[in-house]
Amino acid sequence: MGSEDLVGKKFGRLTVVERLENDKSRKSRWLCKCDCGNTIIARGDHLRSGWHTQSCGCLHKEKSSKANKTHGDTGKRLYNIWTQMIARCDQPHNERAKRDYHDRGITVCSEWHDYPTFREWALENGYRDDLSIDREDNDGNYCPENCRWADDDTQANNTSRNINITFNGKTMTLKQWSKEIGVKYRTLSQRILVLGWDIDRAFTEPVDKRYSHTEWRQAV
Repeated sequence: MGSEDLVGKKFGRLTVVERLENDKSRKSRWLCKCDCGNTIIARGDHLRSGWHTQSCGCLHKEKSSKANKTHGDTGKRLYNIWTQMIARCDQPHNERAKRDYHDRGITVCSEWHDYPTFREWALENGYRDDLSIDREDNDGNYCPENCRWADDDTQANNTSRNINITFNGKTMTLKQWSKEIGVKYRTLSQRILVLGWDIDRAFTEPVDKRYSHTEWRQAV
């Protein structure tokens, strides 16, 4: 049943009422009652973290409402970038975000949990509507020391799933090679990762433009 009994303890606005069965990952689950009267089921580690689960959701709604009155940015692109950044690290809603951020221990620094502070940094450090936030160290956290505003190509070349390839004595990512030799990135990745071609053939064999991408894969 676990080493710690949380029944009766309070975490933020939540008071633990009852221990429930563990979830599929064997994490403890607890029935909690919020100060507003709603009840939710929360994981024990999320309650104990001090920031992950603090209410039934009413706290977030109040903060969003207050934030909109304070800064007026709710619905704007920069505010959406901020909320998505917080969500994928703190409360991932899909398996990819959980795997790529939460489970890797990637967090948002404490000062950036305040949107006006994040917005101030963004505007002072080159934010534009055609750029996205990028972590220079892909294993590092979201913080001023590790983040920049980058275009799509820079983002693609900085992903943890990148493939570095050496060809003719030069090493670049597959995305960079795509631009260098004028062959679409999707075509190169299919040739190497799906069809198993060697690098020399993948990089030098002409693409038969008579075929669609699917037809080309079938014809090769």
